[in-house]
Amino acid sequence: MKDISDTIEKDTPFPYIIIGEDDETEKGTKTHKGCLINSRIQIWTRSHSFGEAKKLISEIEEIIENNDFNIEKFDCYLLKTESDVFEDKDSTIKRGVIEIEAEFLKVR
Repeated sequence: MKDISDTIEKDTPFPYIIIGEDDETEKGTKTHKGCLINSRIQIWTRSHSFGEAKKLISEIEEIIENNDFNIEKFDCYLLKTESDVFEDKDSTIKRGVIEIEAEFLKVR
């Protein structure tokens, strides 16, 4: 894996990962400030099978699920991850997608 980015240059070699397409929703209460974050990670591979994309998805999901992403003054709660792999119009390109939903609550 050479690059992880939120943009891809025209001649970027495969495989590559794009992080982005985030959405934030206010999730505060009278007693706590917080937000709900939805984020998408895309994995692009050039292969005749889905295996490489599925392997990368598995590795990324393991990192997400086995690490603490709390930041100063906020607790992070991973609510769910969902993933899928699709075949592009060019049957040698596969796109894996991981959807992440997490909640951040401000610590008192």
